[in-house]
Amino acid sequence: MHKTIRNRIRFHSGFQPNRLAFTVSALIITLSQSAQADQPINLGIVTGNAQSASSTPQMFGTPTDVNVEQTPMQQNRNIQLFNPNATQAETEITTGEMSSLTPSSSFTQGLANLPNVVIQTNGDSMTGDNVYINGLNKSLINFTLDGIPLNDNNSYTFYTNEFIPVELVSGIQYYPSALSAAIPGLAAFGGSVQTYTKTPGPDLYAEPLIGAGSFGKYDYGALFNSGVLGGNTGAPTSFYLYADKIHSDGYFQDTQADQKRVTFKSLTQLGSGVLTAFYARNDETFNYYRGCTASQIAQSGNSCNLLSNQPTTPSGQPNTNYAPYNYNNYTDSLGYLKYDTPLGGGVDLSNQLYIYDGKGYGAGDYNYSQSLLQPNGTYGKVAVPAGGLLLNQAYNTTHRWGDTFKILVPAGPTSTEAGLWYDHDDTLHSNQFFNSTNNAYVGVQYLEPVITDTSEPYVNVTYKVTPAFSVTAGVKYLYVARNYSNQVAQVAGQPYQFNSNFHGTLPSVGINYKLSPQWNVYANYTENINPPATNQYYIGVYNPTLNPEQAGTYDIGSTWKIGTWNSSLDAFRLNFSNYILSSNVTVGTSTISELSNAGSATNEGIAWQNNWSIDSNWSTFANLGLLNARLDSLNQPFPYAPKNTESVGLIFANETLRAQLDAEHVASSFFSIGNYNSTGSGNTLLSLPSNTTVNFSVRYNLNYAKMDSNIGFKDASIGLFVNNLLNTSYVTAYSGNASNPYDYLNLPRNYYVTLSARF
Repeated sequence: MHKTIRNRIRFHSGFQPNRLAFTVSALIITLSQSAQADQPINLGIVTGNAQSASSTPQMFGTPTDVNVEQTPMQQNRNIQLFNPNATQAETEITTGEMSSLTPSSSFTQGLANLPNVVIQTNGDSMTGDNVYINGLNKSLINFTLDGIPLNDNNSYTFYTNEFIPVELVSGIQYYPSALSAAIPGLAAFGGSVQTYTKTPGPDLYAEPLIGAGSFGKYDYGALFNSGVLGGNTGAPTSFYLYADKIHSDGYFQDTQADQKRVTFKSLTQLGSGVLTAFYARNDETFNYYRGCTASQIAQSGNSCNLLSNQPTTPSGQPNTNYAPYNYNNYTDSLGYLKYDTPLGGGVDLSNQLYIYDGKGYGAGDYNYSQSLLQPNGTYGKVAVPAGGLLLNQAYNTTHRWGDTFKILVPAGPTSTEAGLWYDHDDTLHSNQFFNSTNNAYVGVQYLEPVITDTSEPYVNVTYKVTPAFSVTAGVKYLYVARNYSNQVAQVAGQPYQFNSNFHGTLPSVGINYKLSPQWNVYANYTENINPPATNQYYIGVYNPTLNPEQAGTYDIGSTWKIGTWNSSLDAFRLNFSNYILSSNVTVGTSTISELSNAGSATNEGIAWQNNWSIDSNWSTFANLGLLNARLDSLNQPFPYAPKNTESVGLIFANETLRAQLDAEHVASSFFSIGNYNSTGSGNTLLSLPSNTTVNFSVRYNLNYAKMDSNIGFKDASIGLFVNNLLNTSYVTAYSGNASNPYDYLNLPRNYYVTLSARF
């Protein structure tokens, strides 16, 4: 299957105002304590402290403050923390868990230990992960970074390798089912994964970073942290700058990958508020892993890849599986400016302007003619050149800008949060073709400008009926306007212009009751909708009756702490209606694909998470997930929806050493090949075997000198990571013909070593 950027098949993708101000304040106070008593400095306008915010109302989704210098011991000792006061299931994935991942891993690997979560990787996590939560894939999960929705506004998918390095993740707030109305974004049926970046630290340092491991993988880079600057200017500022390069030869033949990343973040105290500036850029190129049939694997070994490094076949014909013809190249960047400020009387305001740019293509080749809009302006068949191929580059060029505005108003036992998310997305899809013998441009298959405007105002009210009982009720209104055209179809005399508007009112209500100081119960109901993606216009026949997907989610659970045992138990049920599937339909004598509302689906289950603190250094965790996820109207299971998942782990952490050993078991599930038809048949379900993966990581920090503002050697850190410790092998996905499919395998045991030093 050749990759098209229209679907972008790339195996990969706020803060509460006072807390931000308090972070800068804490940085400034920390630095000022090292100054001599007889040399006071003007720290500018600094109010509050890092501890006072916990007793005041906070905007929804306020993250834990973590800077680039220190990880709180509680986060080092745990991979997960539970919010006992939430009215829905809410888990914080800690920066300690992020530290157990190699620098090249997608951050989503940190979700692998959670109940009913499957992280599927075709090749290497460096080139991206596919994420499944409660049986729902990543195009049905809402991803955010520092409060900015990240899902593609046209396809709703998310590319996990277009992201910040795991070293800069301060934590992830994970909502696996029902959601508050205060969380912005689309595609929230599978919950929300809200990731936050670390803040700058209070000390000046430079930290070179290097690493190397299995299959020719290496990385090098540096982190520079400014410490606090301009303490006597009235606008104290702290920033960091991170840059690195990663390369992998690839375990599977001809799957090399290169990636360059740059991340910048600064905090500036302006008046009573804090201005945050952020920029991240990612440049990547990687070859595809296409899998092999079982017989090819038996002949060539587990590293077999359908792609080859031979430009011609044994018969001398051009090879359509030549790896340099089949690869991905993409560049993306995300930047934002955010101002958080208290307005007095406990009122807080936040406004965040952001911009996203992405451009790149997936490259492939064809040995048969294509219908193209040619350079001379005519539309028609273009033949394969003699002795060559038609090469294609399926482009996606995206420009997005948006704004998230929030205000929090407390009034006695009631706190009201209101806001607006607006996003303007201007995307161009095009599939360009070239003659492989002379690299001449020969035409374009489609040329699709798409403009999508999304507006989502919301209001969310929390009322403390008693000190032990709180009720949260909210509503958001989603409005999506989309303008789509295909300029090639216009020349070809085909339908080419479509305009669609979708809207819906989405309520959410939840309660939390404290049965005792250490035992809380909660319940929640939330509604979600998702408009059809832009592929409704170009998959087979346009279906004008296609309706948005809808779902109501019920969530009930409890959190408790008994001695050293901290636990969360959650039961959920999601009732889908108008679920969208690609189906085979008959038009005349032809069978083609059409998107249609398949009817109802049910995702229900139980998630049980547990932490134990053995002593001040040792801790352990154990999680269990039970899941029933089915397309009811078709009487078929969801793909990647195992009946059960389990994970266990042991952690040792002190001031200099952190080690983690964990194991994840995923029961067998199904993979679907082919399209459904109106009766629910037409596709083939292939079995994905159960598997158990054991991983080990250890980091040792040499605290040579106390951090201060003086240049000189301060400390060093070395890390060892062993993934798939037991060297298990299993099929992760299939493609091709259902009777003799191509098998995709997981990576075998692999090692990675990192080294860094601070000066």
